[in-house]
Amino acid sequence: MVTKEADSLTTVVHKLQSRVNKLAGEVPVYKPSNQEEEAIEALVNNIHKGWASMTKTNDTNELLQYFLPKYTTSTVRINTENIPSVQRNNDSNFEEHLQELMLGNNISISFGQTKFLYTEVKDKFFVTSFRTRIRVYNNDKQVHTSSLVTLLAGENKDGWKVGSYSWVTFNY
Repeated sequence: MVTKEADSLTTVVHKLQSRVNKLAGEVPVYKPSNQEEEAIEALVNNIHKGWASMTKTNDTNELLQYFLPKYTTSTVRINTENIPSVQRNNDSNFEEHLQELMLGNNISISFGQTKFLYTEVKDKFFVTSFRTRIRVYNNDKQVHTSSLVTLLAGENKDGWKVGSYSWVTFNY
């Protein structure tokens, strides 16, 4: 079925698939379609491992090795009392923030399964969004569980690296 408003058969197929998904009550599941997208997923998994490892070793390089020399981070956090906070960092102060998190807190983090929502790669640049849950522990006692929605963007410079890291957390 081709309509006048459609630019291509692909557009029509996507519209029809969207209608089918709505009727079925299902949200489409994202799956990587090529090696670049698989490499971005591997980067995200390595970042999660970097967070967990960093909290054990107190070495910020466990995480920061996946970042470009110049980068930004942005966090919106809704804590367990439903109080929001916003924090923005860049390559000059994010490492300090990480060190403050680790000092004296004896924290550890475990990540749940990551659900990728969207990934796009154009030449040497990428963007991806995903959802996951984490558990945060202090002295091996669970402090809270968080639901995270994250948007990462970056480029391939001697491997895929993060240039922008933004996430929203809801702590429970």
